[in-house]
Amino acid sequence: CTKLGMRLAMFPIAPRYARMIYSAVMQTKKQKGRGLGHCLAAIACLSLGNVFDYSPPEDEDGVDVTKLIGKGQERPYWSCFPSDVDALVWAFGGYAWAKDKVQFCRQHKIFYKQMFESYQLANQLARVLQQKMDLQGSGVLLEVPLKPMPPTKQESFIIHDVILTGLLDHVSARLSGSKCTYRCADVGPDENVFLHPGSNCFQQSPKPSLVAYNQIIATHRTYMRECLSVDPNVLGKLKIPSLVEQGDLLTVPNPRYLPEGDRVVGFITPVYKPLDYPLPTIEVDVGADAMMRYRVFARALLEGTVIPALKQFTPTLLVNPSMVTSSWTNAKVFRFVTPLYEARVGSRAELLEKWEKDPVFLAGEYSRWLPKSQHAALKQLWPPKMPTSR
Repeated sequence: CTKLGMRLAMFPIAPRYARMIYSAVMQTKKQKGRGLGHCLAAIACLSLGNVFDYSPPEDEDGVDVTKLIGKGQERPYWSCFPSDVDALVWAFGGYAWAKDKVQFCRQHKIFYKQMFESYQLANQLARVLQQKMDLQGSGVLLEVPLKPMPPTKQESFIIHDVILTGLLDHVSARLSGSKCTYRCADVGPDENVFLHPGSNCFQQSPKPSLVAYNQIIATHRTYMRECLSVDPNVLGKLKIPSLVEQGDLLTVPNPRYLPEGDRVVGFITPVYKPLDYPLPTIEVDVGADAMMRYRVFARALLEGTVIPALKQFTPTLLVNPSMVTSSWTNAKVFRFVTPLYEARVGSRAELLEKWEKDPVFLAGEYSRWLPKSQHAALKQLWPPKMPTSR
């Protein structure tokens, strides 16, 4: 059992949802906020499922339910949110604060038993976290019993990211040319699936191209429930080889060095593997093990983009720096890039750190790109320094 598996096993919940809890703790640690309680609310509701009553409103004991919800409003308030996850967080918070919880559930078309059990489970999970982890020492705020307020915009982003971490294998893609027909790996490529008419994602127009779902139910059609729209760009950037294949760097546009961010970036066209679904082309940091990272960095170094003090030598270079990325077979290029690759130096910060330990690093290789008349000036300058900021 892995270390992560041991941590997930302490929660009385399925591994999928335990993974969400772990992600929620990590995310809220970074943000130093109150989003953990909101995440636990959504996770507990998703774990038990079937929180909302999707049946048409009916009179009960002569009382018009639609009038209880609000004048002229035929749908419950939770249906106004952009996703089912947002709706669950609102419903949980409303239940937690309601004085008459049974009446609240009846008024807003929520199954009381399911919400009651979700509330109990969320608080149980919160107590486990308080006992097993030093939340206060990490700056994470979590008060029990849970009584979450409406989440801020930043907290909503955290909630969505957290839920998606547990539903990455539950992503469906809308069929090309279709308005509301999807396919997902769970039911196979030959069977269509649809957004449940009660899902908040069903209300969106146009329908999202990618949807993460919590469960699938089958009636006369196969429906997805408890859904969350997925940003294809976010999905493409995930480094999960079993689910997202990032593929090779594109040659057009070329990878390039960004001096402001001190990183080498390139473009890829990832694929969501369970559906063999191509995702949008995105810009990513070139990996530390990719030779292209060091070739692009070497070219930027010769052009004077990395270290401004070296820019004085650029006009006198014996070979155009563009050869570094266009001709790997050239001996001069090979000798210049290889030390960078072997030392894993592909950024300004890594280069300056290397020079602190080895001041003559790359001096000989760089001098081969200059005429002999420049060698004395280079030797006097090496290792070049960055200008001090005022």
